[in-house]
Amino acid sequence: MKARASFKPRSLSEVILIVENYFNYFTEIEEHFQRRRGTLLLLSPLDWALMETWKDAGIPLEAVLRASM
Repeated sequence: MKARASFKPRSLSEVILIVENYFNYFTEIEEHFQRRRGTLLLLSPLDWALMETWKDAGIPLEAVLRASM
């Protein structure tokens, strides 16, 4: 996760929300792929790196899920 120099959380709850949103992005994509394939799918490290690239590029979760339909 890349740190942004100008961002400073105001409270612990804000930090928790940011972390939850970060991991939720990956979890939603993983679960979407599992539903589409109808099986438990183990994603490769390359898959995770690709998802992180999408996240870092600011691609919204909704766009990723729609594109993989």
